[in-house]
Amino acid sequence: QTDNIKLVTSSFDLSTNDIFSDISIPIQFSKKKYKTINSDSEETDVVNSPEQLAEKINSDKSFYAIINKVDNKIYYKLYYFSYHIDLYNEIGSLSLASNSDIIVNDDDAESDIIRKIDEGVGGYLVFGPWIKLNKGKYKLTFRLKIEDFEKDDNIGYIEVSAEDFPHAIAKRELKVEDFNFDDKYVDINLDLIAYDDLESVEFRIKSNQATSIFLDNIKIFQE
Repeated sequence: QTDNIKLVTSSFDLSTNDIFSDISIPIQFSKKKYKTINSDSEETDVVNSPEQLAEKINSDKSFYAIINKVDNKIYYKLYYFSYHIDLYNEIGSLSLASNSDIIVNDDDAESDIIRKIDEGVGGYLVFGPWIKLNKGKYKLTFRLKIEDFEKDDNIGYIEVSAEDFPHAIAKRELKVEDFNFDDKYVDINLDLIAYDDLESVEFRIKSNQATSIFLDNIKIFQE
């Protein structure tokens, strides 16, 4: 019998809720956004009521349980687990302001349409989007490629700025050696520590005019 199978999680109060009501609680883990750790332990048993099941569960731990009600008995398989969820945001280059008005289609890009700043043109390839970041540690990934590998110059830099800070709060020089030589995008990482909540945060890419620079996207991970 499978009509009464339900999935319950740590957020469900088993002692006060009707776990066999029409309301189900889904639990979803996106492989793209979440890294999960296998269950630490599992337990299989049968009880006579939701209250008995609630008594058996250690509510101090994260859990999920698959339960099935048959002939007024509750059969369950209970899993305790630990997990780590990374904050993940992706900002496409077209979502940012720019000193360049060049927008191109690029089959190598995840975003298809991206921003580019040409060789010989100074200024910022992108800046903005003036968002808030909560206190914490972050890893930023700038997905970039360049066009001319004959240069030995620094080609620019990436940086992060925020309100009330007169200088960049994180910065990295961009060098030709940071890129591969097959005209493909590479991930350029930048670590950021926010000791307090930050306002009006900008992600900037500055060109030194040495070569054309393409930006696909910027990814933000909270560690």
